[in-house]
Amino acid sequence: MKYLCYIPVLMLFCFMVERLYALRKPNINNTHRQQPAHEGLIAFCSDRDGDPEIYLMNEDGSGVRKLTDNTSEDLAPDWSPDGSRIDFVSDRDGDYEIYKIESDESHPLRLTDHAGEDFHPCWSPDGTKIVFESFLEGPQDIYVMDFDGNNRQR
Repeated sequence: MKYLCYIPVLMLFCFMVERLYALRKPNINNTHRQQPAHEGLIAFCSDRDGDPEIYLMNEDGSGVRKLTDNTSEDLAPDWSPDGSRIDFVSDRDGDYEIYKIESDESHPLRLTDHAGEDFHPCWSPDGTKIVFESFLEGPQDIYVMDFDGNNRQR
């Protein structure tokens, strides 16, 4: 009976932990903007094969093909303005980092490599920069870097 007073505190604690986890974990079903590339393709994330991967398809929904294929989570694809590259988030090297891949399905290149987790990459309109969220220096913050991963700034 004396422990009943702790139930509201425990419920509040569980709620706070759940919210913190939700803020740190990317949502693979998010409404992250996806614009067609110049070739009329759409990049999207799906877990149809058991784990989240990046796929391409024609604007009419035909011609679906897998762009990434591994046992890790590949999330939040975003086209470069010229349609030649896609940046995305992956935990393939242990924690969530930003990668880019050529739209012709070449090997992904890791752009960030540090202990903080990175999420939600987005190209600048001129294609020279990528902005993203990171837990690099503690709480979540916004960073920008060159399209090749250099010159990261908070």
